[in-house]
Amino acid sequence: MGRIDYFDDENAPVAQGRVPGVVAAVRHDTGRLLLVRRCDNGWWAMPGGKLELGETIADAAVR
Repeated sequence: MGRIDYFDDENAPVAQGRVPGVVAAVRHDTGRLLLVRRCDNGWWAMPGGKLELGETIADAAVR
């Protein structure tokens, strides 16, 4: 089962918690923007992920 994203959905389940995360805008010298295709829903997104314990935001963005 893939992830379900809820946007302004009054029937969405109540959040169980929050996980800090980071995304990075990576641009090539020509101005092109790096995107990744998500494996759970096939949508394009900027690269990113959740922070690991003890990791800084900058370290997570580089990872």
